[in-house]
Parts: sequence; structure tokens; C-alpha cells
Amino acid sequence: SWDGVAFGSGNMFNGNGDSIGTEYVTQLASVTLPDVTVIGDQAFYGCSDLTSITAPKVQSIGDLGFDSTSITSIDMPLLKEVGKSAFRKTALTEVYLPSLETAREEAFLSCEQLQTVDLPKLQTLRLNLFQYCTSLVSVNVPAATGIDTHVFLACSNLPDIELPGVTKLGYYDFAACTSLECIALFSVIT
Repeated sequence: SWDGVAFGSGNMFNGNGDSIGTEYVTQLASVTLPDVTVIGDQAFYGCSDLTSITAPKVQSIGDLGFDSTSITSIDMPLLKEVGKSAFRKTALTEVYLPSLETAREEAFLSCEQLQTVDLPKLQTLRLNLFQYCTSLVSVNVPAATGIDTHVFLACSNLPDIELPGVTKLGYYDFAACTSLECIALFSVIT
């Protein structure tokens, strides 16, 4: 378990609560964590050269875990939970997380290169989850029943979306989605 800042830029603290640094590790390009199950808050935040990670046993990523990295893909089949802004401003192009059940606010905010998302077990689409993902063209979230506000705001290339289990839409969920032609909602919508 990597709890707290490992390589990221946030304030690092010693055991007495005193700040000991705010350094970035910018040269880190790839990471292999064969037995790690938890990646803590800000673990790789701001590691701008980080493009790949292999972590087959990871089940949880904390807030800002990979925020502002150059990571392009995620291979974490057991990942069940990601924290707030965990993958914000990354270079992800596709996301397939078969076990993901919980993604907190802004988890994929401003992933401008993200094109496809497949999250078959995700329950709730949280605030600003995919906002400003301007390359997004395909979203599969069949288990989602809840949707907060601004979820797809400014996803300007999204042509259509199917939300079979969603009961209520939030404010501005599809505002500035200039390519959107179809939103498929089903009988559960209230």
C-alpha cells in the first residue's frame, strides 16, 4: 500500500506534521507494482513523464493519484475505486476498468485525449466526471443509476450515449456537447 505522497508534488510531511518538501519527480517514465493493492492520495501527482503503470492487483487509487501525468492507458483489472481527480489531466486515450464500482468527482476531468470509456460496473456518474473530455466518442456505463451535474459538459465530440439505468439527469450534464445527436434513456427515468 502506498499511502500519501510517494512521488507526487504535494506537501510531504514527517511524523510530527512538519512539511519536508514540495518536490516533483519529473523523470519517472514507467512503474511496475506487482503486489500493491492500494495507491494513496497524490502518489504520482504531477509526474509529468509517467506514461505507463503495471499494477495488476491494485483495487483502490486515492485522490489525485495520477493527476497531471502523461499516462496513456490503464491496465488494472481489479480496480474497484478511484478517488477525486485520480486521472484528471492525463493523456489517457481509452479506459476499460471491468471492476470499477466507484469513481469520485472529477476522476477523468480534462482528459482531452480520452476517446473511449468502458466501465461496466460503475454505479454513479459523479460531478464533473468526464467534463472537458473533448475527444470522447464512446461511453459504456450500463450499471450507472445515478448521474450528478456537469458529468459530460463540453464533451464536444460525443455523438450519442445510452444510459439504461439512469433515473434522473443532473444540471448541465450535456451542455456544450456540440456533436451530441442522441441520448437513449429508458423507462426508469423519472
